[in-house]
Amino acid sequence: MKKLSESEIANIIKKNWHISNPKISKLINNQKSASTISRWGSKMGLPEKQSGGLNILKLPKTSVKEQIEVDKMENSMRKDKGVIDKKYKSAISRIVDLENQIDIIYKTKDKINPTYFKYKPITKDTESVAVVLASDWHIEEQVKIEWTNGMNEYNLDIAKRCSEIFFQNTVKLLEKEAHSTKIDTLVLALLGDFITNYLHDENVETCLLGPADAICFAQELLVAGIQYLLDNTKVKIIIPCHVGNHSRTTDKVHFSTESGNSWETVIYKNMQLWFKSQPRVTFLLSKAYISYLDLGGYTIAFHHGHGFRFGGAIGGITTAVVKWRDKTEQARKADLYCFGHHHTQFDGRLFLANGSMIGYGARAQALGYAYEPRSQTFFLVNLKYKRKTVVVPILFAV
Repeated sequence: MKKLSESEIANIIKKNWHISNPKISKLINNQKSASTISRWGSKMGLPEKQSGGLNILKLPKTSVKEQIEVDKMENSMRKDKGVIDKKYKSAISRIVDLENQIDIIYKTKDKINPTYFKYKPITKDTESVAVVLASDWHIEEQVKIEWTNGMNEYNLDIAKRCSEIFFQNTVKLLEKEAHSTKIDTLVLALLGDFITNYLHDENVETCLLGPADAICFAQELLVAGIQYLLDNTKVKIIIPCHVGNHSRTTDKVHFSTESGNSWETVIYKNMQLWFKSQPRVTFLLSKAYISYLDLGGYTIAFHHGHGFRFGGAIGGITTAVVKWRDKTEQARKADLYCFGHHHTQFDGRLFLANGSMIGYGARAQALGYAYEPRSQTFFLVNLKYKRKTVVVPILFAV
């Protein structure tokens, strides 16, 4: 058996250090004992083995607490790796989708064949009826600017100017809308409360005119306005008339005889006599709380609006109107309900609540009602489609 040199022995020990020392001794023909091999390895700087020269290397002793921390770290790293792998796969999938979309765009960009639209001049191929709501003017009631913290002021002069603006803007809106639809008829709905009257005790102080004088003043404004419409348009004018709760001569509302106990009935009948020779004007004086007007199959129900209350609720006027409407429709149906009284301008699709001419006052402020500037309402009813279309608030910068 060949005797190995020390350099050969050293190489064998280094190369096979991972096995036990006795096994290394056999590889070098037992020229060195296991203990000698151990000393040689130590001199050569090889790692120290466990006692007995086993091939398992000695590891530094780790406490239980340290081992737990190591295990927690390894577990966290595995979870992080899983999350990163998912994000990476998702990103790769998104990149592939975007590349496919870009590819499609590039392939189809030369195949676009757009349709070019030709300008079509406006033609009056439909007919509409214009409707304007007038209510809650309260022409003789005074609102001093200090009563509303500078938010509103109202007196006889402002009331007169507002009535002029109302009729002037009605004509302007008729002319504007007539460019795109045929309009032969205007419905001027007079829905009451043109005067305040002495309904509340404080009105004796706030009204600048007594009830009779106020009625005469309101009548003059309305007659002048209707004449303005006749002079500046060619439309037929239908005028549904309803009394308000303020114009009553009774302490409480008498619904059965309401129109007969109202100052406003005097206005309406006087105006009916005034325009009796004018073929373009038709007055519809209703003694019922609701009146119905059929416009070519589209029915509008007019009333003043004091048949229900909503008290400035958070949900607005809608809930109260819908509940009232559902009960009313059990007797007779209508496509649209138009009313005033609540001093709130609102388009509820199936109803239109009209604003007021007087605007915000001390009473509204004290009762916590939301601020609303004075406004009235203009809209169209398309006879072809039997739909309410354009709705425009008439505003008053006075």
